[in-house]
Amino acid sequence: TAVILHTWMKDKGKAGNSLADHYKCTPSVGLSLRPWDTQNLYVRFLYKHTFRLPTFNDLYYLRMGNTNLRPEFAREYNVGITWSGAPFQFTDFITFTADVYYNRVDDKIVARPTNYVWKMMNMGKVNIGGLDVNASAQLRLPASFSVLLDGSYTWQHAVDRTTKGSKIYGDQIPYTPEHAGTVSVGVEHPWLNATWTLMVVGDRYSLQQNIPENLIKGYVEQQLSFNRTFSLRRCSLRLQAEILNIGNVRYDVIRYYPMPGRSFRASVRFVY
Repeated sequence: TAVILHTWMKDKGKAGNSLADHYKCTPSVGLSLRPWDTQNLYVRFLYKHTFRLPTFNDLYYLRMGNTNLRPEFAREYNVGITWSGAPFQFTDFITFTADVYYNRVDDKIVARPTNYVWKMMNMGKVNIGGLDVNASAQLRLPASFSVLLDGSYTWQHAVDRTTKGSKIYGDQIPYTPEHAGTVSVGVEHPWLNATWTLMVVGDRYSLQQNIPENLIKGYVEQQLSFNRTFSLRRCSLRLQAEILNIGNVRYDVIRYYPMPGRSFRASVRFVY
């Protein structure tokens, strides 16, 4: 597949600064190969040149907006594989995907927390290399039970490449963990469904310089949910209960803003 995208943007403001007009053509080329007819296995290759304009909120939203933002340009390279099948009698399906990618980004648009609000800004040049792995499977068990397994892992090395020799050259960009992943196990039954989820996020830095003073420690969070759906003639009623942050871990997603500890949530959904 080959695509050429033409972007035309005209911004008119009655007062204050506004973004300059932009016209840009960006190509992308993708190739998907299936080596064997008997296997549901695909090998994928992708090159993409992207042009990302700041959104209206990025530019003008109160306090957060920045009318001096420049558009973001990126060259993206990706190689991946996808496989799916049901190799065993007790499996409804198994899927697996893996992608290796490398992106070169100019004027990357990011949101950075300031004293009280987030602020949009450009990061200069950023090189991003990474790996994404995802797997899922559904298993059939006796007595009308089934188990749904999901797992994902991301390694992302996103480093500043703006000015060689500067204190931040080669450092991981703020609030971007190098390692992250999730695991979930769901047990389904006509009487009750239950799901356990584990989320792992690695260390991050709150500012551009990767020094111990700016380090935000990684964290592990677990959740547990139960739900059941009742059929009432033409209606359905879904009841759900959740336990969030089971381990009562006091972690920070944003520095100085700790997340809540253990909490409980219930919801009711009625469809007519």
